[in-house]
Amino acid sequence: MAVQIITANNLRNGEVVYLSLGAKWTENISEALGVESEDALEGMLATAEMAEKNQQVVGIYTLEVTRNDKALIPLSVKERIRSLGPTTRLDLGKQAYA
Repeated sequence: MAVQIITANNLRNGEVVYLSLGAKWTENISEALGVESEDALEGMLATAEMAEKNQQVVGIYTLEVTRNDKALIPLSVKERIRSLGPTTRLDLGKQAYA
């Protein structure tokens, strides 16, 4: 199984968030909890579903990423854009601070 993480949107502000250690949600994909087993992923999904039920996040789903020395990088272009910000101006969004 490839490395998987869980993403959603923060229900209060709409920001893209990722499930991290301690069942916390982070806006930084590098802090996301990446797992490679079905059992670990199922546990994470249960945690994420509870957060959605408690109206912390909305629209949870898993996505595949690859690891490098510094970060987790989404395999799909859509998810790279979600993690970094708009593609029209590189001085906006999270990519402006990378």
